[in-house]
Amino acid sequence: MMTAVFAAVIVVIPGAPTTQAVGADEITINGLRLERCESVTYPGTRAWCGSLQRPIDAGSSSSLPIHFTLTLPASARPNSTELAAVLGRPLIAAFEGGPGYGGIDSGDAYAQMLGPLMAQRAMLVMDARGTGRSGAINCRSLQRGIGGFLKAARTCARQLGSNVDDYGTAKAADDAAALIAALGFQQADVYGDSYGTFMAQVLAGRHPALIRSLVLDGAYPVTGESAWYPTQGPALSRALTQVCDADPVCSAYPDGTVDQLSRLLDRLRKKPLAVTAPGGDGIRHRVRITPENVLDVAFNGTYIDATYREFDPAVRAALAGDPLPLGRLVAEVEYPAGYAETARENSTGQFLAVTCHDYPLLYDMSAATPVRREQLRKAIAEARKSTPGLFAPFTIDEYVDSSWETLYDCLTWAQLAPSDSRPPAPPSGVYPDVPVLVLSGSLDTITTTAEGDMVAAQFPRSRHVEVLYGVHVQAMGATVPCAAELVRSFFQDPEAVVAVDPAPCANPRPQQHETFARTAQGIDEGRAAVLTVADVVNRVRALWSDRGRGLRGGTWTASYIDDDEVTMRLDEVRFFEDLPVSGTARWIPSRGSVRAAVSLPGGRFTIEWSDASDGVTIRDAR
Repeated sequence: MMTAVFAAVIVVIPGAPTTQAVGADEITINGLRLERCESVTYPGTRAWCGSLQRPIDAGSSSSLPIHFTLTLPASARPNSTELAAVLGRPLIAAFEGGPGYGGIDSGDAYAQMLGPLMAQRAMLVMDARGTGRSGAINCRSLQRGIGGFLKAARTCARQLGSNVDDYGTAKAADDAAALIAALGFQQADVYGDSYGTFMAQVLAGRHPALIRSLVLDGAYPVTGESAWYPTQGPALSRALTQVCDADPVCSAYPDGTVDQLSRLLDRLRKKPLAVTAPGGDGIRHRVRITPENVLDVAFNGTYIDATYREFDPAVRAALAGDPLPLGRLVAEVEYPAGYAETARENSTGQFLAVTCHDYPLLYDMSAATPVRREQLRKAIAEARKSTPGLFAPFTIDEYVDSSWETLYDCLTWAQLAPSDSRPPAPPSGVYPDVPVLVLSGSLDTITTTAEGDMVAAQFPRSRHVEVLYGVHVQAMGATVPCAAELVRSFFQDPEAVVAVDPAPCANPRPQQHETFARTAQGIDEGRAAVLTVADVVNRVRALWSDRGRGLRGGTWTASYIDDDEVTMRLDEVRFFEDLPVSGTARWIPSRGSVRAAVSLPGGRFTIEWSDASDGVTIRDAR
């Protein structure tokens, strides 16, 4: 057996990290050893994985590994001057949302957002402490939803013991700063999505010298927000109105979506509706439609933009005596597609360890649980009196009793020291004077445009861009192409982009169902076939499931060819009671294009449409 011998070569550029090739599949950067890996697989790049030991707490002898992936251009090979040049440029660091999600598994989505920049720059993603590969908090009952949430939360806090307060964002941000420094980078352009924006703000406040620029996508303010999240109710009403105003059918009605919703809620408060409807799991369920789960559906549109396409016509159908379309939306929230996520994929324990430590609450985390319960009771009673319309057209109690709320989550968590139960604001009291780009979706009801305004106001040089018809998080994965382009332009020259108004940026507006008519009577056959195919595409887009049921009968299956192609097979799918549709459809998400060949009792049709055009092409294939 021959033993390969590799000469160690060190490449040095003033101010840049030093590199040493250990072998074909290993490299040392600034003394930190990394191995080739497949965590990020973007074309034209190579991923290198490593870990950095970090103390669990200041002065503690216990430590945990913070795992990370550094993605480099494929041309930046060990020992090359190109590698030294890449490492001499500002790092791009991306932080994932949650809390609970690790960042490494989202590396491909960040790379897709950065696109051509991946050929020039190094990109860092990490699993924050308590997530992914970095000691994911695994509280089994809490993760699996066994035995009641509050009981499982109390057990999880006890499981963490004296380390229960060691997973806050400040310590995670210190880990990130230590990792960036260990790799030898002088500065970083930082992207955060959702909770990742919170992390990015804390990093900027605690380690300002490391920050060259920030992109905060779906920004959640570290300070300035309250535990009631009073921006959410107005954001929902604004979103429903915006979608209706943009749709010719909805806007032609004398009253808008919010008025119709108010009428329906009045009825449901007197008598909830019951209906058997297909859930996201492909099974029909008997569901009760109540004000509380209608609230869940409406707010959940921030994650499933297809909800906005269906919400107004579903509400109108329920008022007209057909609760099935709205019942389906309820069933899809209550019985979602997919499987229970593991702690490594999304740690519920880490979610609580962060939110109970860092987020605004209606009770004092340094108090015992009975005291917290009384504080919460008083806060709810006061809200009923002082701000009854906070979530209008829903009531305070409907919000409190919904699945959307998070008011109760930390009631049974461990008592924290007073210093551990406040937001991690900048130690200096101010954020650094660096270029900041804030992105908000106009239809986002979880990190609202108003919250984006709060965040932008705290940075001296910020630009806040509202993406028209955008939902939660705009640029990650290049979901909204113009938003991803803004991020790329910004990271190339942060000063120039912040100094000027960017071009208007918009997501394709949700195309609403014209109606949820029970039968196809009076509707052209080709048009009825289009509506049936569109409903299946909408289900796939909303649920990312591989199978499901038609609204009024039949089944469909979906095959995911790659990240940007889905083929669907329809087997007598009934969007209308009297019109079974069978055939195939092909959907390209990046282009919003659909091509279908279907048959129905009246004949056969080929159908084409895309986001790039306003029209639909229907050809009679008989």
